[in-house]
Amino acid sequence: MYNTTFLCTYPFYDSNLIELNPISRNYKADKGDEYVAEEEDECVQDYLYKNELLTAFDMDEFNETILSEKMDALEATVLFKLENSVFKNEFKDLVKEDHAFLKLFSYHSFHIMHFALCELFQRGDFTQETMDILGKSVNDGQSVNDGQSVNDGQSVNDG
Repeated sequence: MYNTTFLCTYPFYDSNLIELNPISRNYKADKGDEYVAEEEDECVQDYLYKNELLTAFDMDEFNETILSEKMDALEATVLFKLENSVFKNEFKDLVKEDHAFLKLFSYHSFHIMHFALCELFQRGDFTQETMDILGKSVNDGQSVNDGQSVNDGQSVNDG
């Protein structure tokens, strides 16, 4: 249903995202003065994002109908897993608007949502830090008002 066996790498190539994700933020902090930001290349960022989104949903190519069905099923699974969680209502508030769950997979939020889903499927719940990061992503408008759809309707191979 959802692949949690990989790390989103595209935020490592985007200075606007590297500090938002706990994994990329820790990587940068661990490297300290040795850290050199990868050359920011929007083509690389976009390519990685699209491929990682397809990987997450076990898809070889973009198909809006199939992706939509998989996201609907994932949303139902997440809500079911959170049924007894202290974060149930907080998460429901994040996704109460039309298509809000879908927007968590936009370029600016996918790496955070993937991190959260990995945590949920591995631990059985979110941590407070993860809920705070998800909330910040949505409330800052980085994910819901960026004007970019999940995949801009393009196949990964469209280049």
